[in-house]
Order: sequence, then structure tokens, then C-alpha cells
Amino acid sequence: MAPCLADYVAAAAEVLGASEDQIERLPQLTLAESALASPFAGFGGEDAYPGLELKGRCCLSGWSATTRSQTETSAPPWP
Repeated sequence: MAPCLADYVAAAAEVLGASEDQIERLPQLTLAESALASPFAGFGGEDAYPGLELKGRCCLSGWSATTRSQTETSAPPWP
């Protein structure tokens, strides 16, 4: 089962020392939800990314692209 967006928000708030409300106001937060679900994608009962290593690569490549995009275009809503 894929982690949910609430799990991501809670973890991000803890790591960044921000509140969950601040994290939820970040632009393009839905991209995080998509990145969380992508390693668990599949079709016809077959995993698109079988095995832990491929799931990890998929997850990291999606997050790095999302993170790079967000940091280049916006500042966080906290000081």
C-alpha cells in the first residue's frame, strides 16, 4: 500500500521544523501525492516497478524532479 499524503505532510513538517498547516500550503503539493504513489503503479496485476530497488529508484527520481522544480520557482511559506 502506498503512503498517503498525510504521512508525507507529517514527515515533512517534522524534518523541516514546520507545522503541517505550513506544509499543506506549499504550491503543487499534489505532485508529492503523485510521487508517493508512482512506485506502486502497475497494470493487469503486474508491478510497473517490481522489487524494492526499482521502487526506490522510481520514488527518488520523482521526488528529486519535484523538489528541484519547487525550489527553483517558489520559497517556503515560513521564515
